[in-house]
Amino acid sequence: MEFTYKEEQGCAIFILIGRVHLYEIQSLREKFEEIQTRTFNKIIVDMSNVEHIDSSGLGILIAQASRYKEKNIPFILTGIKENLQHLFRLTSFSSLFIKLSNIKEALIY
Repeated sequence: MEFTYKEEQGCAIFILIGRVHLYEIQSLREKFEEIQTRTFNKIIVDMSNVEHIDSSGLGILIAQASRYKEKNIPFILTGIKENLQHLFRLTSFSSLFIKLSNIKEALIY
């Protein structure tokens, strides 16, 4: 998994690429930890280039979404491919996430 990080319009934007799994999420976890003390309007995680996500990858998203929900900061997932949609429907944590089509839509939200 690779990811890029940028800030735009007061938002933290993560763009994930590839397979999000246990052996490759440490750098993502570290970046979330690095920004946790800063204030953002919303957190956006673009998944349009994610091929697969395992329970560890899903776990980090759930943990971060919970953290930002406590702060009343929207945690938005964008571009979730159809083959990954079922994972989010199956979890009882689905309500933690706002799911939108793309980053542009998330910035307007």
